[in-house]
Amino acid sequence: MKLPKPYLLLTLVAVAHVILRLAIPHPGFMRDDLLYLVQGHHPAFGYASVPPLTAWISAVSSFFFGNSIWAAKVYPALLSGVMVFLVAGVAKEMSAGPNGILLSVAAYSAGPLYLRSFYMLQPVCTDVFLWTVIWYLILRVINGNSRSWYALGIAIGLGLLNKYLIGLQVVALLILMPFTPYLNWFYRREFWMATGLAVVIFLPNVVWQMVHHWPLLNHLRALHDNQLVHVDYAGFLTDQMLMPFAGALLTIPGFVVLLVAPDMRPYRVVGWAVALIFLFLLLVSGKSYYTGGLFVPLIGAGAWWWSTLLRRTWSVWAMVALLALLTIPVIPISLPVYPVERLAAYYDRLESKYGLEIGRRFEDGTIHALPQDFADMLGWDELARVTHQAYVLAGGPEKTMIYAENYGEAGAVAIIGHELGLPEPVSFHESYLYWAPREIPKTVHSLIYINDELGEDVEAFFGQVDSIGQITNPLAREFGTTVYLCREPSAPLQKLWQSALDRVAGNPF
Repeated sequence: MKLPKPYLLLTLVAVAHVILRLAIPHPGFMRDDLLYLVQGHHPAFGYASVPPLTAWISAVSSFFFGNSIWAAKVYPALLSGVMVFLVAGVAKEMSAGPNGILLSVAAYSAGPLYLRSFYMLQPVCTDVFLWTVIWYLILRVINGNSRSWYALGIAIGLGLLNKYLIGLQVVALLILMPFTPYLNWFYRREFWMATGLAVVIFLPNVVWQMVHHWPLLNHLRALHDNQLVHVDYAGFLTDQMLMPFAGALLTIPGFVVLLVAPDMRPYRVVGWAVALIFLFLLLVSGKSYYTGGLFVPLIGAGAWWWSTLLRRTWSVWAMVALLALLTIPVIPISLPVYPVERLAAYYDRLESKYGLEIGRRFEDGTIHALPQDFADMLGWDELARVTHQAYVLAGGPEKTMIYAENYGEAGAVAIIGHELGLPEPVSFHESYLYWAPREIPKTVHSLIYINDELGEDVEAFFGQVDSIGQITNPLAREFGTTVYLCREPSAPLQKLWQSALDRVAGNPF
């Protein structure tokens, strides 16, 4: 059966999104990619800082595609293609015609936020997708499709299993409903059925949190103390323009018309929900990308507005061309289209020539040559190779334990090092805490210790400590991380391990 023309165009755009993401060379895994791949090998209903959905997805992805860098790009690439139809659906529900749908898809395709979010296996891509699904289903319900309630409940439940942040979307809508014509939703059977579905889907993670003494609260405290304190209002607001970039030509008027245009009155609750969520994230110093789920309904409303102005086909295509031309200079901000040295030069030029410090401030507030995401991709292969050298020197699995100080280092050994024959390392960082062994076999008398420096307790415990190698790429976030081979322990290794266990005794296993 021949596809109608608009759907054929959307299909071509969707396929282009998938091919783009799979075709661009990738310098390496991000540290979070490595964590989620490892979590997929340890299935559970929760983890130290995130709900379990991304780990489950990574387990399925690993089963079908393996653990290569290319394999880790398959799921988000496919999701980026589905987003094309979803964005078009949002615009259609907001009464945008074919021209508006075309503009909405062009704005989505041009947004650095979306180019970057759907590039690797992270919770962010699923989060943006499910936020958009929820907006779409809310619009469907507003437009009289009562069957969408059940899909809405499932989407909310899955969204909470992916990132707790999506709870803001639900809470904002619930707060606003009594002040809208949709107060009667509270009296509808479908509303409570959808609520029940969401609760049933999310409940296993709540139980897991209770059993493990609410590690989410510890994570939120650490997040506030170590990362959110470095977020400032000016940087947050600047990033809101950068994330859609050329798409701001739709998001800004889209926000305005959602709140004031008579034709948008049925969807006004969505505009106020976006405003409420945005204001909350601004006041609590949320990370800039936390607003990533807010832009699609603004794009849809903006597409409707532009389509009422641009009535000729050539003017719509001129707008599409303008969005594309404005996006080209900022593509390196979104995707690693350059080799890393050239990418560092690109960011240096932005600062020296234009005074722009875009993207290079890490979560700890320090400024580096590359954005944190790109710097995170570098050095892991080298670390795995050096660890393998140490492993060979140590004498094999029965005599050796590998310890990594953080989850990125541990993930590099577990995922990349697996191809070299390395066993999964132990660590106390992040979710590794939950599957750390309590006892070390008596045959183990060598420790491969991976950290940026040698701890005093480790150095004092072993008679021979050799530095085998380190990450040598100065652009890598882990530059200088060293692999130490520690031999000739002064006592059974369990003694050192037990002292480490005692230090983390306050954390739940």
